[in-house]
Amino acid sequence: MAGMLPCIPLHEEGALRISFDLLGGERSILACKLIHCNADWQPSSLSPMEAMESSLEGELLLPRSSTSTRQPFQHYELELSQSSIRFRYSGNYLLHIYDPISAEDAPLLSLPILVSEQRGGARLSVSPYSRLGEPSRTQQFVSCDLSASALGIGQEDQELRIVVLQNGRWESRQSYPTIRASLIDEQQAYHREQVLAFEGGAEYYRLEHTDDLETTVGVVAHTKDEGLYHLQASTRYLKASAPYVYDADLDGREIIHSTSEEQTALRIGYHEVHFELMAESPLQGQVVLEGRAFDHLPWSSRTFAYDPVRHSYRLSLLLKAGYQEYQMSLLDTKMGIASAIPIMGNHSETTNTYSALVYLRDPQTQTDRLIDLVELRYIPIR
Repeated sequence: MAGMLPCIPLHEEGALRISFDLLGGERSILACKLIHCNADWQPSSLSPMEAMESSLEGELLLPRSSTSTRQPFQHYELELSQSSIRFRYSGNYLLHIYDPISAEDAPLLSLPILVSEQRGGARLSVSPYSRLGEPSRTQQFVSCDLSASALGIGQEDQELRIVVLQNGRWESRQSYPTIRASLIDEQQAYHREQVLAFEGGAEYYRLEHTDDLETTVGVVAHTKDEGLYHLQASTRYLKASAPYVYDADLDGREIIHSTSEEQTALRIGYHEVHFELMAESPLQGQVVLEGRAFDHLPWSSRTFAYDPVRHSYRLSLLLKAGYQEYQMSLLDTKMGIASAIPIMGNHSETTNTYSALVYLRDPQTQTDRLIDLVELRYIPIR
């Protein structure tokens, strides 16, 4: 299934391909496993064999070495599908990738995966108007309509929970109040009068670097040093109080440059990209880089350093050649949540993608099944 969230359909064929690199020339064999979780991402009561026929427990991932790249790396690929895993239960799954020699409880990478029954009974709508009909300059209001007949629900002891995400970011999630499935009439849109208010935010910046020496979108200069190509991204400025500016972004996504050749992934190199945010004085909080390309990096790897001489925040990252979208955000270190609003601004005109996940709690196992997933890209009338 294509969309903002990695999802595998429970009742039809569909594959999810996961690939990643470890920088360096040393070959490391990694292992992986899948864990079924409830809607809150806490492990459920289901054992691996109750949730699926093959849990990938201890499955080994063999690397392939890069070829003819200035920055050596090891490339890993894993394909998940219903035919290979035989999921018995829909819902949230955590994919842990770890070093089998060290502790399993310290994964190198943890990826949220969804397995959905796709019953087709949910529908999203987004508006700049609140439930009282008042327009907002900064917020977007999301409602979710449900059809009990399409969802195939109605037992009194079943609980229904709807979670909504903005631009595929789990830290943005909001939930409607949990309800009894029996309270939804055949054609009633239960949540029509209940809305979730999301901050509109701002459009993402775009960065395209598919060529070592070509100046493309978001790149202003190229240099070469110690064998690596360095790219200077466009200088950015604080614009929290600036008017809304439209840009044709993809809501924070990343697209790796590729062709149809089988070995392309091993030959796509890395560029060291230099980011800069101008600020006359330090801001209250840590400035970090946010976007789908950086989701799995620790905050410490994507935190800017303030340069008092240049009066700017600066950050350098090795990024695989391709297309990335990003924002500069302020990090709440206590909550571990970053917000771009203090730097980028907040506008109801911003284009955003919303995802609604409909969970049904199984009364026997007390675990959450994902019975529907629907997405809507909201493009306001400007």
